[in-house]
Amino acid sequence: MIKIYKVPIKKGRDDLRITPSTIIFGSLIFSLIGFRLIVMLRLKKAYVKGLRRYNSLLMILSVVFIYLAYRYFRGYLTYTPDPSNQTLLDASVYLLNAILWFSIGVFWILKGADKDYINDIGVSTQEGSFNWDRIGSYKWSAKQSKENRKGVTRYYVLTFTTKEKKGSFKWLGSKSRDVSMKIKAADRKKVDAYIKQRLA
Repeated sequence: MIKIYKVPIKKGRDDLRITPSTIIFGSLIFSLIGFRLIVMLRLKKAYVKGLRRYNSLLMILSVVFIYLAYRYFRGYLTYTPDPSNQTLLDASVYLLNAILWFSIGVFWILKGADKDYINDIGVSTQEGSFNWDRIGSYKWSAKQSKENRKGVTRYYVLTFTTKEKKGSFKWLGSKSRDVSMKIKAADRKKVDAYIKQRLA
């Protein structure tokens, strides 16, 4: 039999409880935050960072998740305990759902605005991340430029072609694909030398 421990809350509110559901949701939230911190640490160790790109699909998904968080938070604020029905969600589950979906929404906002980068592990772009042993070849585009509030940014599009990966089963493998990132024109020479060294 699972014991339920009441958490003392100010203003006399006693409808918050620590249940298996709250523990599960809490674990998911901390796992999500931990994963995000790992990504941020990898980005700090990047040899070179690409220009920032915004993924509109991920931005839309994040808005949906944040809206779900808003709905759960409203449910938490308007929650009225019903002693006659023990199967109803308690207020703590509403609150943790709100925190969980809000965290996921923020995660995807940050993911959608992440910079592509190259480091000693491999290549990470919004199309996917690949270790150096999965990179088959690469190529540079012609120099391009775009205007922004800080002036004109000149850059090259760097495209990597990955190797085809064969798995024990057909559905475990992956086909060759192209992933790209935008590199500042001033960084091209050092990036090119670094990639040649890694692929040698």
